[in-house]
Amino acid sequence: MPPKPLPTQANANGKFSVPRKTCVLVLTGDYDGAEARCRLDVGMGTFFAISKIDTEDLDQIMVACRVFGDEVLTEWNLKEETGEAIPATAEGFLSLPSTLCLAMVKAWSEAMATPLVETS
Repeated sequence: MPPKPLPTQANANGKFSVPRKTCVLVLTGDYDGAEARCRLDVGMGTFFAISKIDTEDLDQIMVACRVFGDEVLTEWNLKEETGEAIPATAEGFLSLPSTLCLAMVKAWSEAMATPLVETS
């Protein structure tokens, strides 16, 4: 009996469409109510850059934060005390308190390992 062909997501021209997955990070504790939608299917370069956030090298931490803001975050519900929306970008991410940034990166890392949060 011949092997079954694998299911594909090929379009009409035979090219494979890579599915894009996201998750919603729902923070708790001091940041209860804060939510951020993040990409789960980042490239290896992005993954490795963000993994350097645990280093003591401040330049590497800055790069990791910029990569997270520009390549992982897609949207969030964060705003300034004035009510002005904080953009879900590297600059917006770097404007947040360090504890909130680290909580987001930690939650994203956990979602990458075990996607138990809402995905699409």
